[in-house]
Amino acid sequence: MSEKEYYKVQYAITSNYDFKDIKPHFIGQEQCRPGNESKVARPCYYPIIHYIISGKGMVYKNENAFPVKAGEAFIIRPGETATYIADNDDPWCYQWLGFYGGLALKMCELDDVFPIPGDIMSEMFEYINSPMREYKITAVLLKLYALVKDSKKNKYDYTRATKDYIKAFYMNSIKITNIAKQLNINPQYLSRYFKAETGISIQQYIVNIRIKEAKYYLNQGYTIASTAALTGYEDVANFSKIFKREVGMSPIKWKKSNG
Repeated sequence: MSEKEYYKVQYAITSNYDFKDIKPHFIGQEQCRPGNESKVARPCYYPIIHYIISGKGMVYKNENAFPVKAGEAFIIRPGETATYIADNDDPWCYQWLGFYGGLALKMCELDDVFPIPGDIMSEMFEYINSPMREYKITAVLLKLYALVKDSKKNKYDYTRATKDYIKAFYMNSIKITNIAKQLNINPQYLSRYFKAETGISIQQYIVNIRIKEAKYYLNQGYTIASTAALTGYEDVANFSKIFKREVGMSPIKWKKSNG
């Protein structure tokens, strides 16, 4: 394996254009040495995005650890501190960008680690020596902002569509693979993002909807067996077990106390 060339470059973007919405502040690139440790020791007042060109490493912030690899980026939000360390065997090469302005705060809606197209960052570097660099880099930043908004919209749509599907078919056997097929996405991807958006798993959401509907049917005078069948449970014993686990009492006892 040939020895890598280790380097660090940084450019300040200090033109006096008074951009209000979003304004690039500095941009840089570094090929890190194995185990190289970098820190943001004092909370900054603007977001900083690092995009990993190659290699991998770990990011530590807010008492959490995030592995990050080539093709991914991580964000340090205003008020955060962070430590990020290059992998010993495959140290990362990354590009970073600091920026501020009204729209910059919208970037804080990003996950701690997220994918972005690498050409977004490389395009910014192409404009470093341009007399109009601040205009051009700001234009690319707005493109990145649009990608962020689209990403958030898509995640919300998947979550809403999943909920709609479950509400429509809770009385049937529901598999996550069937929902994912309906939405034309990977089931593991759907599971991860649904939980990230709602804080609970898809399976738990299914249970929540079924228990809610079961209470309605019991309140309307339906038998335990009929209620189980109407809420997607073929086995009455299993329905009773899940109902008691979720509600704290058996369906019979709940029906008597709420009748």
